[in-house]
Amino acid sequence: MKITKYLSKLVEKRTRNVLAIIVMFACTSICFGKTAITLGPDVIHEQKVAGNSDRLDGTKNNTRRNRFTQYPSECTLIVNQGAIVGEASGAYIDDNNSAVRSMKGNKIIVHGGNFSGRDINGACSLSRRNAVDVNGNTVEINAGEGIGSVFGGYTLNGTVSGNEVFIKNDVTIGGSVDGGCVDGDGNANNNKVTINGGRIEGDVFGGCVRGDGDAKKNIVTINDGRIKEFVYGGYVQVNGDAEDNEVTITSATVGENVCGGFVLGDGDAEKNKVAITSTTVGGNVYGGGVGGDGDAKNNEVTITSATVDKDVPGGFVIGNGNANNNKVTINGGRIGGDVFGGFVKGNDKGNATGNIVTISGTPEFGDNTNLRVLCGGICANDRFDAFTGNTLVIKETKAITVRGISNFENYEFYLPQDLKAQEPILIARDGGCSWNKGTVNYSDPCPLKLSKTNITIYPKEAIIEKGTKYTLICSLQGFDEISKECKPKSTGPVVYEWDLEIVDNKDLATTKDLVVTLAQKSIAPATEALCKGHGTGILLANDGLDCILKTMEESERLLGKHKKHVEAFAGGSLGKLSYKTD
Repeated sequence: MKITKYLSKLVEKRTRNVLAIIVMFACTSICFGKTAITLGPDVIHEQKVAGNSDRLDGTKNNTRRNRFTQYPSECTLIVNQGAIVGEASGAYIDDNNSAVRSMKGNKIIVHGGNFSGRDINGACSLSRRNAVDVNGNTVEINAGEGIGSVFGGYTLNGTVSGNEVFIKNDVTIGGSVDGGCVDGDGNANNNKVTINGGRIEGDVFGGCVRGDGDAKKNIVTINDGRIKEFVYGGYVQVNGDAEDNEVTITSATVGENVCGGFVLGDGDAEKNKVAITSTTVGGNVYGGGVGGDGDAKNNEVTITSATVDKDVPGGFVIGNGNANNNKVTINGGRIGGDVFGGFVKGNDKGNATGNIVTISGTPEFGDNTNLRVLCGGICANDRFDAFTGNTLVIKETKAITVRGISNFENYEFYLPQDLKAQEPILIARDGGCSWNKGTVNYSDPCPLKLSKTNITIYPKEAIIEKGTKYTLICSLQGFDEISKECKPKSTGPVVYEWDLEIVDNKDLATTKDLVVTLAQKSIAPATEALCKGHGTGILLANDGLDCILKTMEESERLLGKHKKHVEAFAGGSLGKLSYKTD
């Protein structure tokens, strides 16, 4: 009994080095009820659970519930098996612990057990008296049954930062999974969720704020598994900013929306990223979104060989604000909805400019009976700008079929190697798109607008003969007039000059083709000047190389070795390099 009291005092004082020495020599363990606390040098204490227990946490036990609450940090709880009636936490406090302001470095590792629908927390603060910061806590779940929700760090008010959740194997989580959650006002930053397999019945949040605050630099990574509801990198339920959050999903299924960063109220969604590969998403995929007033800018969505049932906006604002400089990249797969660079639904303010949509591979946009739209920007109020700087990039692919194309100032075509003259790169069944307060009017097809547009062509072939023709766009509703300023160009060491014209499609009477013809090609002035300016240097370099090679050849002769060894070392034949200046 004396030993027990003595060790308890040591734990309360957190003298970890002395504690480690005692454990090393005495190998002492203390039992309170059905829970064993094993002292060790690496943690303050560790609960290894093998039987039935009520609420479990690294700072409490059945018989002395407030024993370690003065220092709710650096605690570890390991659950191996048994029936757990209450929640399980690495550390836990409530209103009885008014002195606590921080919980950090706690961990819970689950290898089994039945949790009867209750939650698992790395650290949990239910203190309503004070704002408590919950930082750097970890949850690792390898197995288990009846698990409710999972929180790396949870607090009613304060900051959750640097918390992590790892879910492995074929585990079912009955609720949501949060890297860090503030259930009131505060910030959720730098939290991580990693899911490798299993099934999540609720939502997944990297960082979540249920009140006012910011959600920044949170990361969600899902490899395999099924998520029934929504996935957010960072989420703010009232007002604040969602910034620099990331979601990466591979070979999984998501039932609802996926969003890098989202603010339900007023605030900004900026620099959030979503990457989805070989995955099926039943809802929309957003880079960043704002449900109230604010800006959605510099967000990115990349979809590779995945299926998305609904829309893919790079950035969107439901209220008033701007959706600028967002990027959407589609590398194959199937998109069931429309693709927007930026979208603003508010009537009083908002531009959607500088957005980039890139298409590669062989993606499908809808199906033959319900094709979808590619759009650079949308503004519900026509007084605002949804055109300037928006760019459509088509990379080394062809026969991409959509319903309509709208609001792109710039078109960039990277020509595929096997492109033939009569093969269109883009096919727009309804030509352009008409809009009604930010909604596509599918019943009113119209000509595709080319006035005030810029077209850049990047040839794949090294040699293109003068007079070669390519069909860039086939529009079943035709085009409006080409402006005189619309002159296709090609950038690089070789300058290609193209003629642009609208011609009748040979197969369909009402269809028009946008065709370019190579008129001239020449060396770019900068390239020519560079070659001339470095002519002397190239000459000296070549002469020096010749001298080295001759010396090596003479040495080879004297050594009596075979010439091929010298050539192998020199990287080629011993002949001179040719050069030409003015």
